[in-house]
Amino acid sequence: MRITAHSFEELAARELDALYQAALFLSAGNQAAAEELLLETLTRAFGVFHVLEDDENAGLWLHGRLIQDYLGWAAAAAAPPTPEAQRPGRRRREPPRNPASETKAMYRAAHVLPPDARAAIWLVIFRRWRYAEAATALGRGTEELRPLLQYRDAFLAEVVRLTGGTREQGLAVN
Repeated sequence: MRITAHSFEELAARELDALYQAALFLSAGNQAAAEELLLETLTRAFGVFHVLEDDENAGLWLHGRLIQDYLGWAAAAAAPPTPEAQRPGRRRREPPRNPASETKAMYRAAHVLPPDARAAIWLVIFRRWRYAEAATALGRGTEELRPLLQYRDAFLAEVVRLTGGTREQGLAVN
């Protein structure tokens, strides 16, 4: 079934909350960065939505675009800074340092993860995507996913540290 441009609004509205939660996680709780990532993703997705023909997987497609945009940002951030970025007053805003809830601690804990691992953990553990779907969104093979998901332990340890808990208390991730 061919999707019309009109249905992009329905798709975006349906997926908006989940996309924003993903953007918050990927940006380690930085709300401004999450909003900018989400806006960029939705804008760019709208521009190419007319070529999408698979109605059933439109939500996966949109989340995959968010992941790809995030990984593009992460790669650009890892590149040497441009002279403009080195000027005073152009520093990147850091995520909040004093979280008031476990959710904020989770976003902050995401900071310990490399970008690819952060994206893989979001898709597979939090969103419960199949390995093949997550690998496609990440632009990798499924065999490359396992090493990225091993960062889960470092992430959980950081969440426990930030919340003042102990490993014995555990952490419920639904």
